[in-house]
Amino acid sequence: MSPLPTLLLWWLLLLTVEPASASLIRIPLRRVHTGHRTLNPLRGWGKPAATPALGAPSPGDKPTFIPLSNYMNVQYYGEIGLGTPPQNFSVVFDTGSSNLWVPSIRCHFFSLPCWLHHRFNPKASSSFQSNGTKFAIQYGTGRLAGILSEDKLTIGGMMNASVIFGEALWESSLVFTLARFDGILGLAFPVLAVGGVRPPLDVLVDQGLLDKPVFSFYLNR
Repeated sequence: MSPLPTLLLWWLLLLTVEPASASLIRIPLRRVHTGHRTLNPLRGWGKPAATPALGAPSPGDKPTFIPLSNYMNVQYYGEIGLGTPPQNFSVVFDTGSSNLWVPSIRCHFFSLPCWLHHRFNPKASSSFQSNGTKFAIQYGTGRLAGILSEDKLTIGGMMNASVIFGEALWESSLVFTLARFDGILGLAFPVLAVGGVRPPLDVLVDQGLLDKPVFSFYLNR
């Protein structure tokens, strides 16, 4: 099969360096053909391109690339890591919410979306810290519930940011069942964060990994 056409989604984050030499983190995006095949997400047609290793540091002022994928022109997702060593997850970079969550290995037996996606295993991470606070999030397309936990986030060339994230124990929506992504990484303001947790972008700023909580998206056909 010929390679899929490519889009580039560049998520530009300002790092803590002088403006004249500020590093950028860029996230390339792959485009999936629209059409009848797109409406059958469980067929597994097509294979994602190989992605660079998570956590590879950005040398000097050169950008770090994280491939993203486009599904049905509504799902744009990329890879992050949680824990030590990083457990990889595909997440939607959502500007309408502020929480980071992924499915948990401890999810409810009847939560079908959980069993069809990658699940976080706290026992496999040496840096995991239990929180246990219950949370629930209502999206326009579905609801999920679970518990909050704390661990290290890896995204692009940035590593070891301690973030509080959600382990989803129950996902009720068919959208989550058919989704190509595992979870969601919210990019919105802290006031929207369920449970009063700090959004990942703000955590990166708080811990000195980013200069400002600024990002942008660029799509190029």
